[in-house]
Formats: sequence, structure tokens, C-alpha cells
Amino acid sequence: MRFPRSLAAFPLLLAAAFLATPARAQTNAAGAVTFPNLQKLQEDLRQQELNPTSTPASQGPFGNQAPLPAPPEHPNPPADAPSPWLITPQIQVTETVTDNANFSHSDRQADLESYLNPSLMITGDTPRAKVDLNYSPIITRNIVTTNNDRVDQNLFGTGTFSIVPDALFLNTRASASEGSRSGSFGPVNPVNLRNDDRTQVLAYDAGPEWRFPLIEDATGDLRYSIGQTRFYDNTGAALNTNGQAVPTNNISDGTLQDLRLFLDSGDRGNLIAAQFTAEGTRNRISDGGGTDDTGTIMIESQLRLSPAFQLLGSVGYEDLRYSNFTSANVNDPTWYGGFRWQQAKDAYVQLTFGHRQGFNSFAGDAKYPLTPLTSLFANYSETVTTPQQQILDNLNNGQLNANNVVVNPQTGLPQSLLANELALQNAIYRDRDFRAGVTTMNEPDLYQVDVRYEDYLPVAGLATSDSYYGVEALWQHAMNETTTFTLNGGYFIRQQSDESTAVIQASIGRYMTPTLIGSIGYQFIYGGSNLSSRQYYTNSVTAYLRKTF
Repeated sequence: MRFPRSLAAFPLLLAAAFLATPARAQTNAAGAVTFPNLQKLQEDLRQQELNPTSTPASQGPFGNQAPLPAPPEHPNPPADAPSPWLITPQIQVTETVTDNANFSHSDRQADLESYLNPSLMITGDTPRAKVDLNYSPIITRNIVTTNNDRVDQNLFGTGTFSIVPDALFLNTRASASEGSRSGSFGPVNPVNLRNDDRTQVLAYDAGPEWRFPLIEDATGDLRYSIGQTRFYDNTGAALNTNGQAVPTNNISDGTLQDLRLFLDSGDRGNLIAAQFTAEGTRNRISDGGGTDDTGTIMIESQLRLSPAFQLLGSVGYEDLRYSNFTSANVNDPTWYGGFRWQQAKDAYVQLTFGHRQGFNSFAGDAKYPLTPLTSLFANYSETVTTPQQQILDNLNNGQLNANNVVVNPQTGLPQSLLANELALQNAIYRDRDFRAGVTTMNEPDLYQVDVRYEDYLPVAGLATSDSYYGVEALWQHAMNETTTFTLNGGYFIRQQSDESTAVIQASIGRYMTPTLIGSIGYQFIYGGSNLSSRQYYTNSVTAYLRKTF
């Protein structure tokens, strides 16, 4: 095993900077230590440390999103800003010392990995445009394993442009990220994906939207969108490091078109409300993957029995046609029934059961503050989809928060376009997804536990069934106003090849100035599998400096 020289230079310099920078703890009127910058520091560190994997539910009555989500909230420029546009450049330099740069079972190679990560965040809020954009490429260079040198493209952006005020709009969204082709990398940062298992995922869509009034409080919305998912590198059948086939078929580009009419009656006497949806979609997969056509008509209603409790119901009809798998076609009535209890914005429970896409299924969504310091959430959904369509759904359900992190607006937790724990491959499958967690914020500490389960049940295609369950936990402790210690880890078990993945991370982050943050930490990753060539473990020490301009 060869170690490059001077591997500890950057971490030692960073440690010296930590010691040389004075702490700035503050006290309140009673003399107790307070941490006014704790939340900002913790959010910045979570952006660097956490890597959620669960894919959120698709839109619709069986998912956890409203049928037509409003434009996402985004950070507004300060009231005294000279321009409604806020442009924030940022640069991060990272050095990682690792004992297994290739995540290999037998050919372990130590290396010094250098990452240069410039970022550009743009936020605009004008009468004609609302824009959120974060572009953050990562340039990687290695001393020994130069075959791992690369440039990763990371982007997330949304834009709503007003063509006719309060009536006609143009909606645009785009994302670029890295994904695992063969899976079993759920809790692992995508920057650590092996080169032979790394696929660049690009997703984007755009289209017009017409919002119009009806009678009284009733409104209408007509929108069309066309989007694509594109995949680059390692798109064929997946192979392991010995050239043996892993049970994962190829992944192809997809084009999705959607036309939707949505009519909303508004609350009628604060007692009953109803919505009508007519929607048609076409999902075309390239390389002979076929075309999936869906037509849906649906009427939904809500009956308010009390200020906090509603009964939910729906009836409709759908037609699903798969050009390459006609045996899976569905021509069926749809329905669901359930309830929603909502005491406040962050205190609600919704549960439904019904028939859709050829299956009977449950859906649930809940969020509740157990105490002023502790809250929990849980959601469960089932949907028939393809990887290409699911990625576009996730793109449309995500939003940038005030720290330029892509989050699920239901849970507030970071999210990615796809689940790196399951294989990325052409298939039509029934996706069943469950996620639950509890968070306690008790200054100076933050505690979080997140459990999840997801499975793919093939409806058509060559893919086999697959599933995983996992748990992640986080503890952050504010050592003083500018310094936070973070300990987090995760353990995932996957059905295919009986594979498991464990990650443990410990780090210290510190604001050296209001615009300069540094962090140094240790990470251990273990991968177990029935395939010996996919077994590995790695130890690494990482230090970074991030400057915001």
C-alpha cells in the first residue's frame, strides 16, 4: 500500500486555524450561554454532511403532495437590497486522505483526493420572475489513482416567469446530479461513488400555465409541460469489478409530456370543497423502451366536520397503456376515501385508502410536534412509475431552502433525485415508500433519527424485485457560538445480493469569520455483499474550507 507524502498538511493547517480563531460565545440577561448562530451553522454543516436517499412520493391523491403545488418558497433578498436579484458566489476546497480510493475489496489503494467546488447561487423575486438557482460543479484530482479524476456537475434550479400578470406563466425546472447504477450506496455521499458505478443524471422540464377565475371563489388551472431525463456514463448492463454481470439492466433516456386541467371550487360555506382533474401523460423511453400513455379523470371532495377534521373522497377513471407490455395495461375506475386532521401548519395527519393504477393501496402523511422541542413526521405512498418519470416527479417536488439545500417541502429534509440504494434501470414498477423520523432541537443540541423502507415490485420489464430498509441518526452539539461538533451515521440493508452499507462520520465545523467556514472530520464506510467483489471498507479524513463572497 503506497501513501503519498505530506497527506496531513491540509488538515494540520486547518486545525491550527481552528485553534488560532477565538470563540465568540454570548450570554443572555441571566448569564446563561446562548447560541444565536447555532441554526445557521448546523444547516451549513448538514448541507455538507447529510445525504438523504429516499425518493418522495409522486403527486396526486395517493402521494403526499397537493395536486397542483404552489411555487416553492425561496429566500428573498433583504428589504434594503439595491436589487431584487441576490447573486452569491462561493468556493470550497476539500482534501481527503483515504486508505481505499477505489472502494475495492482486494486492490486497496491509499490516496490524497483534492476537490475544488465553486458554487453560484442566484435568487430573484420580481413581478415578472421568481428564480432560484444553485450551480455547484466538483472538480476531483487524485495523486495516485488518477483514473478517478473527473468533473461532477451539480445543479438545481426553478423559475416561474409571468407572461400575463396573474394569468399566464412559464414554469421551468432543471437538475443535474450523480447516481449509483447498481445501488447499495444509500447513506453514502455521491462524491464517493465508484467510477464504474457512477452515472450522471440530468433532468429538466418546462411549460406554460394558465390560471383563470371561475365563479365566486372557484378557480381553474391549465398547464402543459415537457421534460426529459438523460443519463451519461455507465448506462449499459452493470458489471462488478471482475466483469461479472450484476442483476441490473440498462438505463435509457426518457421524455415525459403532461397536460392537466384542474378546477377548484374553493370552500363552500367553509363546509365542502371539490376539485376536478383531467390529465394525460406520455412517457417515451428511448432505445426501444416503448411508450407509456396515461389518461385520468378524477373528482375529489372534502367535507369539513369540524375546524380541524375533514373527510376525503374521490371517484374517477383511468386508462394506462404500455406499448411494449400490453399485458400490464389498465382500464379501470379509480376511487379513494379517508380523512385529514389538521390543527396547525405543522400538526396534521392524513390517511387514505383506494384503488388506482390497477392496485388497491394506502397513503399516509403526518407531522406532529410532540413537545415544543420535539417533532415527528411519517409518510407512506404507493405508485406505479418508471425511473425516468420518478426522477422528474422528484424534480418537481423539490425546492431550495434558505441555505440553498434541495429539500422535500413536506419534511424539510434534504432530498436527492433518486435512491442510490436501489439500481437505476429500465423498468415499470410499483414503488412502495415509507419514511419516518423524529427531531429534537434543544440548544445547544440537535438530535435526529430517520427510518425508511422502499421496494420496487416490477409490473413489466426485465427488472427483478428489490427493496431496502435503513436508519440514519444525527447528533449536533454547539460547542460555542461559532463551533459545532457533528456525529452521524447510517445503516442500510438491501434485498438484492443481501447487501448492506454502514457509514459513520464525526466532524467539527467552525465559522472562522462570518463568511468563512472550516471543517475537519473522519469517515468510515463499510459495504457487505454476497458478491465478494462488491465487499469493501474505507477510512478517510476530510478537511475543507468554504468561503462565501
